[in-house]
Amino acid sequence: MFLFSLAGLPCVVIHGYLKGSTYEIGQTLTKDTHYGEWNAVLVDNNWRLVNAFWGACAVGADSDSELTMYRLDENFFMADPDQMAYTHYPEEPKWQLLEPTMSMFIFEKRAFLKERFFEMDMRVLSHSNCEIKVQNGEEEILFGMNPARAANLEFMCLIYMKEEKDYRILYDDENRYQHDFLYRPNEDSLAVKIRFPKKGTYRVEIVGRDNTIIDENYDYDWIAIYKATVVNGCKKYAAFPKAADAGWGNSPVLEEIGLSSANYEQRRAILTAEEGMCTIAYDIKRPEAEDLMLSYKMINVNSGLEDVTMESDDFMREDGKFQVHINIPPGDEGAFCLFAQVDDPEYGSIERNLCNYLIISTPLKELDKQEKKEVKTVEDGEKTFFYCGQCCCVSPHFESGDIVMCLWVGEGINAFNLHRIWPLPKMRSCYARHCDDPELFTKSVWKRKNEMSR
Repeated sequence: MFLFSLAGLPCVVIHGYLKGSTYEIGQTLTKDTHYGEWNAVLVDNNWRLVNAFWGACAVGADSDSELTMYRLDENFFMADPDQMAYTHYPEEPKWQLLEPTMSMFIFEKRAFLKERFFEMDMRVLSHSNCEIKVQNGEEEILFGMNPARAANLEFMCLIYMKEEKDYRILYDDENRYQHDFLYRPNEDSLAVKIRFPKKGTYRVEIVGRDNTIIDENYDYDWIAIYKATVVNGCKKYAAFPKAADAGWGNSPVLEEIGLSSANYEQRRAILTAEEGMCTIAYDIKRPEAEDLMLSYKMINVNSGLEDVTMESDDFMREDGKFQVHINIPPGDEGAFCLFAQVDDPEYGSIERNLCNYLIISTPLKELDKQEKKEVKTVEDGEKTFFYCGQCCCVSPHFESGDIVMCLWVGEGINAFNLHRIWPLPKMRSCYARHCDDPELFTKSVWKRKNEMSR
């Protein structure tokens, strides 16, 4: 206040409650634990809010003198009242400088948004309260971003599970899976999808940074922190596959080397595989991109990047596109990780991860009576069912649209059904068994399916 009086600026002390270092997400605020003071200053006939203590941010100690080092945090000098209202609650409502004013009940329930959230010009789109109740083990939090800045913003999510009094971070030592899935539904939004492994209490910390800011003291910092109470953990998948270096969706490198996604789904990072099959394609935007050597890996929560081999023979180049047909067990999910050999001025030819997509397959559909009558007749007009080892296999007897009896074999997944053969880029061998009694074959297949589903 002394400095303001020297400057001839009227200043008052505001008494109230702070969501600071002693605050636990969702707790009731008390004077004993959360009391704080800050100031209101009259500038050009307008009251402005200042918290000089929070504005002098400690960043560490000088190694030689052991003196604490500080830097200016301008978020708390002449702060926007809307921003301050997420962490400061005055005893006298008029010093909120809001119209209408907010109740203590609303203040305690509000999302816990930190300074970096406002620095990065973000908005809350889905979860406006700091506590989340999760019924089925999976939740998605949405934020808005300024389209002019969105391409330069980077994010991470840290998830902690409460064990007795302490929180333990969820982390896979084998680097095969992750509990968070960050992607961008469009150019001005961020989605944070989370899978909680079991019932319990969790702390979700979302952090971010602007990669255009060059400062040795600037790094990832909190954007928002939530408390999640999980009623039931995920039933089928307790995590997501661990994405490669580029993160989920397309990296900027994809366009830098002359490629772009040929469909909208790929830009969103989540693809749907109809009954286990989808096509991934990239438009060739520059002539030099035609000579790119593309390869990919298909991973899941049980088999990470180090566990599977790189595939490169399946890519086709036609009509100005690279495309590849992907097959996963129906009803299952996996991750597609694309790589390319690119020239680096320092290291020469190196392998870069261009994008990563989560592929979620729909289950197989049972054919109706009419379709079952269309079963392919082979050899002397005799009705034949084929037992196919994997649906991507195509026998010389099969044609696009033929109906076969399929057995999908995946990691812990076996599903039987009648299914149509897709047109594929090349013929492969097929494990097929002849059956003279289609009805008996069908009954035995469904009996086996029901046994495995129990």
